[in-house]
Amino acid sequence: MTRDSRKVSALRYLDPRTLRGVWQSRHLGLLHALKLHLVNDWRMPAVDLGSLPIWLDLCRSSSHQFRKMKGQWEGETVVCVGNGPSINQTDLRCLDGAKVIGTNRAYMLLDQFSPSEFCLAIQDNQRMVELESDLQRLSCTLLFGNLYFTPDSVPAEWMLAGRANQFCYLPYVDWVHDEGVIRPVANFSPGFSSDPTKYVHYGYSIIFSAIQFAAYFGAKRIVCIGIDMDFSQGNSFSKDVKNIFEPFRYEQHAKPNFELMHAHLASVGVELVNATPGGAVDALPRMTLKDAI
Repeated sequence: MTRDSRKVSALRYLDPRTLRGVWQSRHLGLLHALKLHLVNDWRMPAVDLGSLPIWLDLCRSSSHQFRKMKGQWEGETVVCVGNGPSINQTDLRCLDGAKVIGTNRAYMLLDQFSPSEFCLAIQDNQRMVELESDLQRLSCTLLFGNLYFTPDSVPAEWMLAGRANQFCYLPYVDWVHDEGVIRPVANFSPGFSSDPTKYVHYGYSIIFSAIQFAAYFGAKRIVCIGIDMDFSQGNSFSKDVKNIFEPFRYEQHAKPNFELMHAHLASVGVELVNATPGGAVDALPRMTLKDAI
């Protein structure tokens, strides 16, 4: 790491009111707010917020309604549906009448079961662009996050603030000073947010965000399916998915987060179980989907 490549960890998250003040400040104000000390440098770094202001406005516009969803499924079993190929070996009729949070392409499975309520969460910019036309037609609740804040990362023309079924959320972030520029970068280390209207710990899978949403909605038991995490049988239940995060390794990128979330939820009386047939996930207790429901 070079002298000018430093992570600003003193302030990882700024709520919308604070961030608005930071965004509108001049460089000196921003440096003060982030507690960044440039020693013997004497150069004012540039600030590149990219698309963060757009996402901040989207989050602010939907936060009031989002907060109304807290506890909406109090005491219920909630199923979080991943996109692993094991979905094709899962009897989804068990989900009839269930409360379900789907991820990415899980809406394509709705012809196989009839949930009582269904939300869809997506935070991969590429996935949102790939599925844009479908997402605009969906009438279910949509939870949109954002991995990157580069200027071209947000399809702003269809991320319509105020759309009744759309809610936006932000990742837990680090502020990185690199080559004289300060920018926000999503932090993927293990963590758990009890209030996803402020921020969500992404980890390296959308399933971790779905678990945090399920807890926020009041779930007493959270059941995960389609979380293969090994890719030995392919990337997804859908043949349309051509790419994955190539460096992904379950032991490094997923197991620590499953362990943390399982321990945290157990401490507040919430079960987190894995009903995926097969797969690599060994950090959660296993049940069949039928028994879990």
